[in-house]
Amino acid sequence: MKKLKYLLMIMGGMLTTSNLKAQSCSGYVQPANEFVKNGGMEFFSKPCANLTVNNASNNLTAVAGYPCCFWINPPTSPSTAVVSTPDYFNTCAPIPTTNAQAGNSANGNLNWQNFNPSGSGPIAYMPVSPHLGNGYSGFSVYQVGSQPSSREYVSNQLVSNLVPNSTYQISMWVRLSPNSLYGTKDISVLLSNTQPSQTLVTGVFPSPISVGVGDLLVPMSSTIITNKAGWTQLTANITAPVGSNFSTITIGNFKTNATTTLSSLLPVGNVDFASYYYIDDVSIKFLCGSTLIPSFTGATSFCSGAPINFTSSITGGIATSNVWTVLETDQFGNAIPGAIEWWSPWGTGTAGNYTIPTSTNGGPTLQCGKYYKIKLAVQNACVPWSETSKIIYINCPPTIKFKGSTSSICSGNSANLNASLSNGGNPANYTLTWTQTNPVGPVVYSGPMASIIVNPTVTTTYTATVTDNITGCSVNLPWTVNVTNNDPSFSLSVNTANNSYFTLSALANNQSAGSTPGFGFAWFVEELDPSNNAMFTFTNPSCWWQALNIPTVFNGIDCVTNTYSGASTIANCAIPPVGQFLYGHKYRITRGVWSDLCPWSQSSITVTPVKTQNGIELVEDHTAPDFSGSLTAGNITIDKSISIYPNPSDGNFTIDLSDFENAQIEIYSVFGQKVRTISQKQAKEEIDLTGCSKGIYWVKITSNGVEKRSKIILE
Repeated sequence: MKKLKYLLMIMGGMLTTSNLKAQSCSGYVQPANEFVKNGGMEFFSKPCANLTVNNASNNLTAVAGYPCCFWINPPTSPSTAVVSTPDYFNTCAPIPTTNAQAGNSANGNLNWQNFNPSGSGPIAYMPVSPHLGNGYSGFSVYQVGSQPSSREYVSNQLVSNLVPNSTYQISMWVRLSPNSLYGTKDISVLLSNTQPSQTLVTGVFPSPISVGVGDLLVPMSSTIITNKAGWTQLTANITAPVGSNFSTITIGNFKTNATTTLSSLLPVGNVDFASYYYIDDVSIKFLCGSTLIPSFTGATSFCSGAPINFTSSITGGIATSNVWTVLETDQFGNAIPGAIEWWSPWGTGTAGNYTIPTSTNGGPTLQCGKYYKIKLAVQNACVPWSETSKIIYINCPPTIKFKGSTSSICSGNSANLNASLSNGGNPANYTLTWTQTNPVGPVVYSGPMASIIVNPTVTTTYTATVTDNITGCSVNLPWTVNVTNNDPSFSLSVNTANNSYFTLSALANNQSAGSTPGFGFAWFVEELDPSNNAMFTFTNPSCWWQALNIPTVFNGIDCVTNTYSGASTIANCAIPPVGQFLYGHKYRITRGVWSDLCPWSQSSITVTPVKTQNGIELVEDHTAPDFSGSLTAGNITIDKSISIYPNPSDGNFTIDLSDFENAQIEIYSVFGQKVRTISQKQAKEEIDLTGCSKGIYWVKITSNGVEKRSKIILE
């Protein structure tokens, strides 16, 4: 028989007491649903430095001597100094360097069989890497030679007694020592009401423990365990018998040598300890009892489209699988005729937090305004089916309407956002929120149902959120306000290279206006007297109509050669090619714009020669007269039912008069000058204005006393 051995283990390098302190038994905290104390064998009672000492004073002579907290080796009967000696290993222990440190030289037993400080020689139960953590134990399960049928065991007082008629899972990890001669499958767990003891063989060796009346012996493996390179998990489920009161677990081989199943591995090793196993991470967990009661919490009222979440819990046991079902019912839980119950896939374990999947993800189709029964069913090895349910209601979101989904305004104007209920609900029960969503912006309104005014400067999308104050359900709908940039402003540059005159170059600031339906623009040039009264005004001749990204240079106006007065036009737009303005005179440049959506808008800059080195002063002028009167655009409403094509045109175009009788067609320039009068002769009149200047012309059609107007652009 071998004496108690407190051993060390080395992993990747020697660990010393400075690396790891003893895990005091008083610091142990019991995990939930675990019946074995210190099952991982991490906590021990002796200092690390003493774990390799095995002299007479530290030899295991009593139950309390085993250093692994809460674990003991069973006592002998009758009580003597001779007991079994399971071993405790921990990475914190220093490796022995002499035979005296390794064993009890007084009786010739060494902790390390054939120990040699140089590292040579076989070791029957050499340390290995633990399964987890730092500590583990080892014991002999089969011996021959001088100690036949001698056994070693480890035993543990459970946290609480196992409940009769309840099912538990026993688990452990074992590993065959490197120099064992045999492997076996006869590692078992003995559950007993009292602490078992070993009977001495011929008064010397501790024999296998006998299974008492009322005890339960649980075989942990059906196959021989031969794995020396790594750890093997052993598990078994047991149901505590009625009338049992198990309080102790004891682990080892409970068979005699004659009845033990072996597999010869034929290593070079110690003969006495022919089969030696390490053991780690011993566990007993409650699986299930005779009752299994599921429950779940969550709302009973949900908004349509919102996640439907529940949190489940179970009392009386642990579920091994679960399933959720959804069925349309009335408010009392009675199934609607023809309704089909939806089942989730079976889940493992307790359901925990669960969200009913949407119909697009394989879930049920839940309609607002209806009731549904949500059911949770669970099961385990003891209870085949246990369920609970609740009735929920799906609230419909508010329904709202706009006067339109979009509106169009000119820059500088306001838009009316008007959302109202379309389901006939009481507006007092709802809250309206308007948020600027594109471009992203702030909340612009939150309060009772009402129309609001916004003043966007660019095309902007606002989202109306209407919330039912009773159910909390809401709906979002967007409203886009299209903003047409009707900015007539322009930049003006001056060239004073010629001493006799200066030239002007004007460029519109808004270069994207050309894509606006019905867009048009006009330039006006005035000379002002000292009282800022106009001495002459040039209206917008066709030679000043150009693409927006090309500067207007007012070609054709010649203040050096000509003296102008009143309203004037240009006879030859090519002479001079760039307008010429006199020093010492004050001029005002005005640009006006319009479109199908936006009325006339104008901007002016006054040009004043200054007798300084700078030469010219440019001043923004807000005193210019309203020039919209000199154009018909300010008062014309375009009738889009009139078909004119192609438009724009090179001067030849067709007017569709199919809806008119005896129509009179009048065509005007933007200056209000009538350039053509045509009496209808056919349904489609072909018009030729190739001799007219390029620009915008207004078309007036009179039929049966009704006037309609449209526009043609000559390019």
